[in-house]
Parts: sequence; structure tokens; C-alpha cells
Amino acid sequence: MGDIEVSSVEDLSWSAERRDDQLVLGGEITDDHAGPFAAALHTAGADGVLVINMAAVKAIAPASAIALQRAAGYLHERGEQLVLMDASAEVLQTLTVLGLTERPFVQVTLKGAAPAG
Repeated sequence: MGDIEVSSVEDLSWSAERRDDQLVLGGEITDDHAGPFAAALHTAGADGVLVINMAAVKAIAPASAIALQRAAGYLHERGEQLVLMDASAEVLQTLTVLGLTERPFVQVTLKGAAPAG
């Protein structure tokens, strides 16, 4: 799969780009972007991407975080684990409130921290 650049025509506040075996996200992923965000996640997951680099994500809204949860569930059904790498403390808080960090098939690393395991 080539690069994926997904953003609203009116608001270029976030991006998703395939780099090697990762989907690299950036910007603020609002509820308004949940649909295109979910599509980018689905495409990446279908292509075997298991790592989402979140280092440049400034914020993620609940509907978009739920899209991450659904993508993780899709991968789990295939026996795979989703890795959310380099999440900021703010993004980690949103993911935690929504219960995503408690899923056994999701591994989340905090920005600047070494992955567990």
C-alpha cells in the first residue's frame, strides 16, 4: 500500500501516512474525522500494519479513539495485537478513560518510554 493522506477538505488538522510497517499519525484527530480515520485504520490493518506511531498526535477525540478500538478488535479476530507507539500523556489519558489501554490485544507505549516485554 502507498501513502495514505486523509484529512478533511476544509480542515487539515490531522494526517495518516504509511511508513514501512507503521501507520504514522499526526495532528488533532477530532470526532469530525472519525469516519476517514476509521477508513485509514481499516486499510492499514487489512494490509498487515500492526503498529500505529502516535508521537505527533496532539489530541484524539472519543469517536476517533473508538475507531482505534474497533481496529484493534479487527486485528484481535485475526490473532494479532495492535501497538500504539509513543502516545503523549494527553492521548494516553483519553485512551485510558475509554478503556482501550485495558484491552489485552492493545499495547500502548508512552512517548519516550521503552515498550514492555
